[in-house]
Amino acid sequence: MGAAWTNMTHVGNVEHMCGICGIVHTNADEPVDLDLLVRMRDTLTHRGPDDAGVHLSGPVGLGHRRLSIIDLSSDGHQPMSNEDGTVWITYNGEVYNFRELRPWLEARGHRFRSRTDTEVIIHLYEEYGEGAVGRLRGMFSLGIWDERKRQLLLARDRLGIKPLYYYCDARRIAFASELRALLIHPDVPRAIDPLAVDSYLTLLFVPGSQCIFRGISKLPPGSYALWRDGMLQVECYWDVRRPERARLDADPEELESLIAEAVRIRLVSDVPLGVFLSGGVDSSVVTALAAKVSPDPVRTFTLRFPGNRLDEGPYARAVSERYGTRHTEAELGAGDLSVDLVRRLGYHFDEPFADASAVPTFLLSETTRRDVTVALAGDGGDELFAGYEHHASYARLTAFQDRLPAFLRLGGAALSRAFLVPLGHVWPSARLRRIAKGLSWLDAPPLELVLRLLTYWGEEARLSLYGPRMRDVVAGAGAREWLAERTSAWPVANDLGTCLYANMRSSLADDMLVKVDRMSMYHGLEVRVPLLDHHLVEYTFTIEPGAMLRDGLGKLPLRRLAERLLPPQLVNRPKQGFHVPLDFLANREFSELIHDTLHADRIRAQGFFRPEAVSSIVAAFEDPKDRFAGLLSRYQVSHRLWSLLMFCLWYETYGAGLSSSASRRESRATGMPLSQA
Repeated sequence: MGAAWTNMTHVGNVEHMCGICGIVHTNADEPVDLDLLVRMRDTLTHRGPDDAGVHLSGPVGLGHRRLSIIDLSSDGHQPMSNEDGTVWITYNGEVYNFRELRPWLEARGHRFRSRTDTEVIIHLYEEYGEGAVGRLRGMFSLGIWDERKRQLLLARDRLGIKPLYYYCDARRIAFASELRALLIHPDVPRAIDPLAVDSYLTLLFVPGSQCIFRGISKLPPGSYALWRDGMLQVECYWDVRRPERARLDADPEELESLIAEAVRIRLVSDVPLGVFLSGGVDSSVVTALAAKVSPDPVRTFTLRFPGNRLDEGPYARAVSERYGTRHTEAELGAGDLSVDLVRRLGYHFDEPFADASAVPTFLLSETTRRDVTVALAGDGGDELFAGYEHHASYARLTAFQDRLPAFLRLGGAALSRAFLVPLGHVWPSARLRRIAKGLSWLDAPPLELVLRLLTYWGEEARLSLYGPRMRDVVAGAGAREWLAERTSAWPVANDLGTCLYANMRSSLADDMLVKVDRMSMYHGLEVRVPLLDHHLVEYTFTIEPGAMLRDGLGKLPLRRLAERLLPPQLVNRPKQGFHVPLDFLANREFSELIHDTLHADRIRAQGFFRPEAVSSIVAAFEDPKDRFAGLLSRYQVSHRLWSLLMFCLWYETYGAGLSSSASRRESRATGMPLSQA
């Protein structure tokens, strides 16, 4: 194999976190191209501005970009090896129990050169192999090359907080924190997968192990993969289980203890640290518990929407005043919602992504990074404790289903689809359309009901949008098949627990966590999510699902805890959500962007959608009196337009590479021939 080659490059303190990548060839005589590896690595500079390194040894190459959080010295440089250089790691994330693991490893004879959690992982791997992953408490994605076994281990944290993409064929395996790094490799395919496009329009993100490019995969949360001699095996190492006997309710003392511990261990940092404080229950509880255990005043950061009903600034300020935090407020003004920002979103989500709350997340991260390098956030509370509107809708619908005999459920749904739904398309009554939709879902099984509640484009709407060949390929299969696969380990029942589990395996991992990761990493900000500590997650799934929700108000266990910690006006108000109204798209500069990006010639050239169907969405947004607009709410029209705009902006950046002749040949062979869609 020849001598190992390792380099270290220190870079300036650029205002932009850890990124990893690697290539391993099946043939031991085929060396990894150093220039290629470095180019892959350096597409991830925004994830790691403080340090850069590679390990190159014949057919093995590992790359790393570092954001220094713990042990700021050069001792934390990666890729890192064990004492004799037979195990190498490139790693992104934070392991919060590394200080507890280290003394045991030292007692086993392992020698440490740094104070990092990275070195703890290496030695834990030497003891347990792939079993080491299940002993880590934190957020992470990693690649470990074992020289003795000639084996690569890839792993991702339990909830999917940190991303990991990979491509594997007979000649090699390549992996990276973000898709863009993989696309640097000339042999990685760029054929767009039509099923992934369909899933994107269904959910506004590409879910699970699916990737927008066929042949590339995302490692699922709570999984590891072993690669050896060209063979890849993916295994699940963690999941929650439906308990045989659920707790009737959460114990307030136990719940507070679990959250407080999750917050405490995430306050460890060698760089400045703060908390995102929106004024909602989740982030306010995190702030309160952080203030209780921190010896110094906690720094808090809020994004305000002055003059808008979404503005939660006064609530955030009330929490800050109660706990004496050093509070910073930023305001979202009309000038912040620029065409340039929207175009940047199309680039930094390297798969199509249409959750509009990415905009305020981007701006909040930008403000926060000016003062701190690490921030705690309250994300995950809605998914664990049933805080979304669709949780209440699911509970109402399933309760109604349970009260009706089977023949009434089936008959009512069939009659609604045959008569009420078509009537809703011609009768100008939003109330009738809502009733017809609810009745048509009476016979839907639990997972189908979850999918319909999460869907922004119904199956009929998507199929009418697609060109003929796209319709033939998709046939409505993308997201439905994926959701069934990702929830196969869960004993499905007609209760809220099924909805919560499906959310954890879908919108949590692939929407909310992707949004926070990409928008914070753009600014070189590490975001930690204590409410997604796996001990807390496991505890919440032992609670009777019905205890989470009453009379349409969710998160009851968390609200009872909040009553002990927060000002009364915060506790029982409805959820507002962290998003911006999409009416800003009606501004002149955005109108120009929309008409240019969604021009019929461009849509026709891309080949996925019918130009006239896209034009009807644009017309419905611009003219509420448009006949088509009368069939949809303003909210639905806005989100459909946004999803089309974000897809086409993404395509301009990533999909346009398919215009090369080699890419077109590859598309015809394995994906979708775009010119004939």
